[in-house]
Amino acid sequence: MTRAASPFYCDWIMKLCHQAGFQPDIVQEVEHRQTAIELVAAAYGVALFPATAESKSPDDVVFRPIKPAPDSRLRAGHAIVLPDL
Repeated sequence: MTRAASPFYCDWIMKLCHQAGFQPDIVQEVEHRQTAIELVAAAYGVALFPATAESKSPDDVVFRPIKPAPDSRLRAGHAIVLPDL
């Protein structure tokens, strides 16, 4: 998602990446969560979402928990990955 669409979400993602020791190479930003999920389903990459997004995903998108959970004040984050990536 773009910073304009969701500044909290963008800050959360950047914090997770920083805590994991890397700077993401962002090549595509979208305005809506569903668009990002559809791009992942089409094999265009990976995305990070809160656990609540899992119930709205197509069958060919797999959610994996991030371990350890990065911030106990937030619901555990998930990475969306395709099985064959």
